[in-house]
Amino acid sequence: VQELEARTKKNSSNSHLPPSSDRFANTRSSRQPSGNKPGGQEGHQGTTLRQVEHPHHRVVHRVHTCQGCGASLREVKPFKVDIRQVFDLPPVAIEMTQHEREVKSCPHCRCVQQAEFPSHVTNHVQYGPRLTALVVYLHHIQLIPYKRLSDTIEALYQHSISTGTLANMVKRGREALESNMDIIEDALLESNILHVDETSLRI
Repeated sequence: VQELEARTKKNSSNSHLPPSSDRFANTRSSRQPSGNKPGGQEGHQGTTLRQVEHPHHRVVHRVHTCQGCGASLREVKPFKVDIRQVFDLPPVAIEMTQHEREVKSCPHCRCVQQAEFPSHVTNHVQYGPRLTALVVYLHHIQLIPYKRLSDTIEALYQHSISTGTLANMVKRGREALESNMDIIEDALLESNILHVDETSLRI
């Protein structure tokens, strides 16, 4: 019993355990009282949603008939127009672009000439760079696992992508950044302070 009690009392302050293991420890904030009231301070620029002068789309809801007498109001000009604006995402779907390369034979020397495909078009069927960049961002920055990422893309874009394909996208993204990784690594090694452990999760 004494051995088990001693084990439960160990934490990062009295043993070699990392701070991330202090699951139930009471942490005390290192912030000093500022004396300000909670919430936004005076002079703070808020992010209130406001109407814009030039909307992307304009939908006019017209009055055609008088509800009182039934007369037609189609030719009557309105004396007032109420405006409400809705900020929303446009309908998004994956688009397929077909690239066609011309191949011609010179009528004079019979030399065969062909146009060049864009550098990112390398296969007969493939995913484009924007979708690949989104997958890499969601996986590495937002930390979404492959299975959930596959479900997310299917829910948002109505298109099914296998987890293996997603993993290959991330692999290609890593390979594209390999030339920059050496530069980043050298900069990290030369840095005076390097925050790389779990401590920052509790600060």
